[in-house]
Amino acid sequence: KPMIALCMGEFGEMSRVLAPKFGGFLTFAASDARTTTAPGQLTTRELREVFRFDSIKPSTRVYGLVGHPIGHSRGPVLHNRGFEAVDHDGVYLRIPVTPGWESFKASLIQLIEHPKLDFSGCSVTHPHKENLVRLVRELGGEIDEASDRISAANTLVIEDSGRIRCLNTDVAAAVQSFAAGSGRDATALRGMRVAVFGAGGVARAVVYGLIRAGAEVRVFNRTRDRGEAMQRDLEAWGRVTFAGGFQAFESRDFEGLVNCTPLGMQGGPVSEESCLGEATTFPEGFVVMDTVYAPRRTPLLRIAEAQGVPVVEGIEMFRLQAERQFAAWTGSSAPHGLFDSLLDVPKSNSA
Repeated sequence: KPMIALCMGEFGEMSRVLAPKFGGFLTFAASDARTTTAPGQLTTRELREVFRFDSIKPSTRVYGLVGHPIGHSRGPVLHNRGFEAVDHDGVYLRIPVTPGWESFKASLIQLIEHPKLDFSGCSVTHPHKENLVRLVRELGGEIDEASDRISAANTLVIEDSGRIRCLNTDVAAAVQSFAAGSGRDATALRGMRVAVFGAGGVARAVVYGLIRAGAEVRVFNRTRDRGEAMQRDLEAWGRVTFAGGFQAFESRDFEGLVNCTPLGMQGGPVSEESCLGEATTFPEGFVVMDTVYAPRRTPLLRIAEAQGVPVVEGIEMFRLQAERQFAAWTGSSAPHGLFDSLLDVPKSNSA
C-alpha cells in the first residue's frame, strides 16, 4: 500500500531525501525553515534545489559526507549540482556518524552491504579519516599511496564490480592552496619552515604533502601521544618533528602556519576559538592558512588579517579536493568553473 517512512533528527535526513528511491508515497517538508514541524525536516527548497529530490529514482546511486558534525558542509550543493551538470544519476547526502571506530565501522558496513541502496562512495571528514583506512584494510580493499603512508583518507569509492578503494585528495589540494597563498609554486616550498596545528587526519595529509614538497614542518598538538605518533609515522618521508602544545609556538621561528584543528568551525563545540591568541604577532612574509572553511573568515584568519598577513581560506583547499573526489566517483571532471561559482572562490585563487 502507499507508504510514508522516515526517521527523525539529523540522522534521519537521508530517509527523507531517499523517499522516492524506495517507493515512498511522499515525504514531509516545510515551506520555509520557520515552519518545520519535526526535527530534521527539510524545506521544499532544500529538497529540490540542494538534493534534486525530483530526479531521485530507484536506480539513483547514493553518495554522501560521513563525519560529525557535518551540518555546515557545502558538499551536497557542490556534488549534486555537479551530478546534474554531467547527467550522473546520483545524489549526495549528509550522513552523520558519531565519533568512534565502532560507530564508523557499523555504519559504513551497513551502507556498503545494503542490497538496494546503491551506495557508491563518500567523503569522510573529522573524526573518521583514520577509521576509513582501517576499514578498507579490514575489507581487503585498495588504498592509494598517500592514504597508506599517512593512515588517513578522505574518499571512499565503491565500483560497479564491488571493488572498494580509498584515496586521499586532501594532500595535493593542501599543498597547491598553501603554495598559491604564499606566492610560491609548489616546487618552491623546499626549506620553508611551517608550523602545523593538529594531529588528526587532515593534519596528516597537510604534513605529508608539505614534507614531500621539501618543507620543514613542526607539529603542535594538545595531546602529546598523537603528535609523537604522527612524527613517527611520517618522519621517513621528510623533515617533521613534534614540538609540543600550542603554547610552545613562536611565530618568529616560522614562515607559515596551517591550522588543521576544528577550532573556529561553524557548528562545532569551539566555534569562537583560535589556536593562537589575538596578541600573536607575525614576522614579515608570514602566511596563515586554515583548513576550516565554514566560516570563510575563521577567528584565526581574522587575527592574521588584522596584522596585514596574507591568509589562505580553507574553502580553496575544500574546492580542490572536492573536484578530485567528483572525478573519482563519476569518471568526469567537475564542470569548469562550477565549483568556483557555487563556493564564490575568488578567481585569483582558482587553479
